[in-house]
Amino acid sequence: MDVKQDSTSIVLNTNEIEIQEVEIKGSNGTVTKQPKITSNKDDETTTFGFEDTLKSGTKAQLSLKFTGILNDNLAGFYRSTYKNKAGETKYMATTQMEPTDARRAFPCFDEPALKAKFTVTLIADKGLTCLSNMDVKSETEVDSTMSGSKKQSVTFNTTPLMSTYLLAFIVGELNVIESKNFRVPVRVFAPPDSDIEHGHFSVELAARTLKFYEEKFDSAFPLPKMDMVAIPDFSAGAME
Repeated sequence: MDVKQDSTSIVLNTNEIEIQEVEIKGSNGTVTKQPKITSNKDDETTTFGFEDTLKSGTKAQLSLKFTGILNDNLAGFYRSTYKNKAGETKYMATTQMEPTDARRAFPCFDEPALKAKFTVTLIADKGLTCLSNMDVKSETEVDSTMSGSKKQSVTFNTTPLMSTYLLAFIVGELNVIESKNFRVPVRVFAPPDSDIEHGHFSVELAARTLKFYEEKFDSAFPLPKMDMVAIPDFSAGAME
């Protein structure tokens, strides 16, 4: 963080987030590992207070260990449900951060004007598809401390400067089709119960549209890929 004025506290947006560990570092090293933590449920904020002052014009780093809820509210990081062809209920984890629900997924400055770059790592069962805003940087196999089973850790490249409400994480069983008619990959993902072949119109139209926009506005599409995902239950109908 850039410290704009002398500060003895940091206030972040949180909603249904439980903080376990905190470390605040200033330009001269660690400020505190035991700040005074106070939460305001009405304002959906958590304040970290400390004795030493972060000086104006310096840099600060806030590191947090926390847990949240994979909720059923179609908001933040939530659990989406659908029926497979056998009639069984299946689940996927997905996000809807707009307008102010990124704070349900992680502590943040959840205001559109306060933009940041995000580097996302998702850890999930092997065989599940992991998606985020950017393309995959690396994939590794990791041991799960909870179940002892093997899981995959997928790290994505860092995003451009952007608002929190645009951030996305998706984990689930997904089929995919891809168009080659644009200079970056354009893909459509859908759960196994859906006929992925129905996505051909969408994926080809998206590729043609992106190409048209680049030529019409003389402005290059700024991301390394374009993914569209069919989410079974989604409050907004669609999202950027």
